Amino acid sequence: MSNISANQRWKESGTDLSFKEWIRDDFRNQIWQTVDGMQECQYLHADGSPSCNYQPTLSGNTILGINKYAFYGVGTLVVVGVGFLIFKHSKKTK
Repeated sequence: MSNISANQRWKESGTDLSFKEWIRDDFRNQIWQTVDGMQECQYLHADGSPSCNYQPTLSGNTILGINKYAFYGVGTLVVVGVGFLIFKHSKKTK
């Protein structure tokens, strides 16, 4: 995209639309161009050749990128901690 302002591009386009209508249409077109570009192949092999069917290797050892045992351990600590706080608070109110 060039470095000229939107107003200059509108004047150069020679359109019959008002600037407000033209800028809205131009913005929509830019969004659709971006969406269409994202649907194309965006993965490359090590040699630079395109690959449209990239499949990551899933080992099953992670949850949200964290080792599943660490995830379970931290989750257990959080649940036990919250349970302890609830128990402690309920004991105070009696």
